[in-house]
Amino acid sequence: MRIAITGARGFVGRHLSNLVARSGHEAISLSRELGVAQAAGSARRVASYSDRPSLQAALADVDCVVHLAARVHVMQESAADPLGEFRRANVDSTRAIADVMQQRGGGRLVLVSSIKVHGEGGDGVVTERSPIAPQDPYGVSKAEAESVLFDEPRSNLHWAIVRPPLVYGPGVGGNFDRFISLANLSRRVPLPLGGVQNARSMVYVENLADLLLRCAVDGRAHGQALMVSDGVDFSTSELLRLLAHALGGPARLFHVPAALLRLGGAVTGRAAEIHRLLDSYQVDATHTRRLLGWQAPIEPNVAMARTVAAWRSK
Repeated sequence: MRIAITGARGFVGRHLSNLVARSGHEAISLSRELGVAQAAGSARRVASYSDRPSLQAALADVDCVVHLAARVHVMQESAADPLGEFRRANVDSTRAIADVMQQRGGGRLVLVSSIKVHGEGGDGVVTERSPIAPQDPYGVSKAEAESVLFDEPRSNLHWAIVRPPLVYGPGVGGNFDRFISLANLSRRVPLPLGGVQNARSMVYVENLADLLLRCAVDGRAHGQALMVSDGVDFSTSELLRLLAHALGGPARLFHVPAALLRLGGAVTGRAAEIHRLLDSYQVDATHTRRLLGWQAPIEPNVAMARTVAAWRSK
């Protein structure tokens, strides 16, 4: 198969491109900029997703598009109209690709959405049937991008949606990179997180890439919104201990009641950070496993060790 990948130079895209090539398919990177280092496979230029002629030329002979490119959630938003920016990047691009694939006679489209379409988590376990309830502009744009496929009929297009939780792996940035730094600090400085009993689902980047490729080639994924995770959920304290062990020494943690930690976060202006450390967000991917016969190929302890090794090397 010829599999075109938007966002192929990004964190997930690099891993997916390499996996596609190793699996005997042709990986095609769609990019607005050529002449720079590409992931595995060939590259084609797309002036923009609003430029239908260049998009039509780039997709003329592809069998499937995996749409990874997106404006992602940012901690410090600077746009005057964040929702408008998210819609232009995430919704309009999905519609353009779906329209072009339909007009040229069909094919497959795998949309990489986000668990954020279900909101910010809580005590319950999220499945593909959970209510769509985004709580920020990024989540709203991802839900609207999904609606492009759910609500706009395209008879010739076979599509699937994947909603990842937190993605980690070698080269990860953002929240997980900060979490590794926190685990490293816990080896030297006692942290008051020893009693945290939350549970959060995550997915290793190569496990996510494996599912995306499965969706690209397996017709059973058509018309489905699929959850994905490593299949093992960790509390903050468990994850800190696991990462600290991979870094070479035990985490030094002690117990402080969650209510006091939340109060401290509110007083210091770091409530959002404390919530990320204390809140739960569990994903149930049973439907994905049963429908596709899919299992995460890499176990979490191996995934964590690889991630930490890459973090230490940098």
